[in-house]
Amino acid sequence: EGMTMGVTKKRGMLIASKSVVHGDEHHTPAVSKYHLDSLEEIHTPNPGDRFTLGDDEIVITPAIHSDSTTIGFRLKTRFGDISYIPDTQYFDELKKWHGGARVMVVAITRPKDMRIPNHLCTEDVVYLLKELENKPELLIMNHIGMKMHFANPYKEAKFIENVTGVKTLVAKEGFRITVGKEIRLKTLRPARGI
Repeated sequence: EGMTMGVTKKRGMLIASKSVVHGDEHHTPAVSKYHLDSLEEIHTPNPGDRFTLGDDEIVITPAIHSDSTTIGFRLKTRFGDISYIPDTQYFDELKKWHGGARVMVVAITRPKDMRIPNHLCTEDVVYLLKELENKPELLIMNHIGMKMHFANPYKEAKFIENVTGVKTLVAKEGFRITVGKEIRLKTLRPARGI
């Protein structure tokens, strides 16, 4: 509604997985027809598809998840890339699609020693980071699951940072990351571990 000024102006673009827009045998659509009708463009892309966003380019990346249409992305900017890894199990191609990004936002739902199918845990992310030739400057943990919550995501973030050398933070409401020559983080309230 923010992009369409309270659904008063038809504008904007939505890039989302097929299940988010259309639903499937296990999921109802996550965006209402009312909201979809307010958009100028709706895309349900496949991995490898590319879109231009102003001066930047977004590349759709694959995932292995119980929802086979799950996608991630890599935003290519003149100041470096920002990658988003959604719910997925670890697979070797993550290195190809996300390696070299300056910032990685990763859905890490499970802590150490609590791996489940189709989701990343702390060890998976440590392994991925150790395998990368060009590590990110910053990793943001998001989509924290209940097991991760009770295990203390800040301790898991510190573990990732200590083992890999990659600055790791837990996402919070109000985080604003600016990627320029430097990467700057602002938050509405003090963030732990900064």
